[in-house]
Amino acid sequence: MLLTGAGLHLCSCLVIPYRWYIVANDNRTVHPELQRFAAKRMDAKTYDVNSSHVLMLSNRGIVIDVVRTAANSI
Repeated sequence: MLLTGAGLHLCSCLVIPYRWYIVANDNRTVHPELQRFAAKRMDAKTYDVNSSHVLMLSNRGIVIDVVRTAANSI
């Protein structure tokens, strides 16, 4: 999608065909199997982390690595 002053326009040149998902294995809020199901459904590259629900705080290094991997692959 492209946001311009004239409004929101869809542009096929900006479609990102890759997806990433980090599964928090110790999550008690969203069950890990549900996370895996969602990741598989969206055809995402999946990373498993032994972490609770808020893994971006407890495992920020892993999250940063995944974001960097994603950014470098586009």
